[in-house]
Parts: sequence; structure tokens; C-alpha cells
Amino acid sequence: MFSIVQLTILVLSVVCISSERVKSPRCPLNEHWTTCVNACARPTCADPRPPDCQFLVCNEGCECDEGYVRTKKPDGNCIPIEKCKNCLKPEYEFQEFGLRCNTSCGPYAPDLCTFGSPGCYCKKPKVYDWNVKKCVLRENCSI
Repeated sequence: MFSIVQLTILVLSVVCISSERVKSPRCPLNEHWTTCVNACARPTCADPRPPDCQFLVCNEGCECDEGYVRTKKPDGNCIPIEKCKNCLKPEYEFQEFGLRCNTSCGPYAPDLCTFGSPGCYCKKPKVYDWNVKKCVLRENCSI
């Protein structure tokens, strides 16, 4: 038969082991742990607003905090988006307040035309065509 002390030790052991299992792994600076990192749409300096995935693929892992993006590649460090002033491709330029409705092909909901964000956008007069994944003249949009 268990004594009160043995029972208390057993309960505390189970609680400690259980809480250890649910602790989130530590993430690097400017990142947080999530149970659903979208594997195919991770914002980077080169592509701060990647298109949404056709199918949501969730993996556990660290993702950049709000207002941060990865440097140059999907596994880079998370830095404030304002630090991404050097666009990697020559057809892009950095804009402090880019609007998706002005910088890419397609009809957009009005709210996309009022909330701008800093990032790399196609150099004018070109816009980004999400279907062909490159900068084109607006009259050549595939949408």
C-alpha cells in the first residue's frame, strides 16, 4: 500500500514529466513556436508576402514574429522587415508602403488596397503575376 509520501512523489513525477512533454522548444531571437508553420509560404526579404499555399501544409516549428521576415532564404534569421532594403532580383525595388493591389495582377478586395507593407515589389511599370511568378506589364497579366 502506498504511503502519502510515496503517492505525493508519484503524482509530482507524473506532473513534471507531463509538463516537460508539452513545453515548447526554444526558438531563436524574433521567433516563436507554433504547431502550424506553413511550409510553402514562409516570408523572406526576397519575398515578404509569398502567395498562400493551395493546400495548407502544417509542420511544428519556429516562425518569425509579426513584422519580421527571414533573411534571403527560408531558413535564415528573422529580422525586421524594414532591414530588407536590398532586393535580391534586379527587377524588384524596395518600397516602404507597397500595396498588393497596385503591385500585382488581379482583382483585389478593397482592404488589400488600403494596408501597405514594406518589401520588394516589381519595378514600375511592371506588376507581379502570381500565376507565372514573375514581373510583367499589367496588360500581359495572365488573370
